[in-house]
Amino acid sequence: MAIDIYREPSETSTPYSPIYFDVSSDLGTITSMIADVYVNSSLVGTFNKEPLLGTTDSFRFEVGDVLKKHFTNDLTVTGIGSKALRNSNGSALNYHIRAFEVEDNGTTFDTS
Repeated sequence: MAIDIYREPSETSTPYSPIYFDVSSDLGTITSMIADVYVNSSLVGTFNKEPLLGTTDSFRFEVGDVLKKHFTNDLTVTGIGSKALRNSNGSALNYHIRAFEVEDNGTTFDTS
């Protein structure tokens, strides 16, 4: 069971452009994927997604709307990795995504 990120936000994208992750899974019995979004180690949002239309194992998580609630309106992109935005006053707010595969075992749904 592996989750692969095949598209993630770029360091050169503007803070107000859509911020989304495209991920895939090699789990044959996957039914959906759950993603938790953290800002500075605090949980700020959770998404439960079914596979993208026409696929059985590809998912898109658009996290920009959740993140914008936790940043001021004067953002700049930093060079501190691709997952950091910086307020113009110099304080950074880092975010990360934790994803879980939801598997149908016939009688129960399990997360990994």
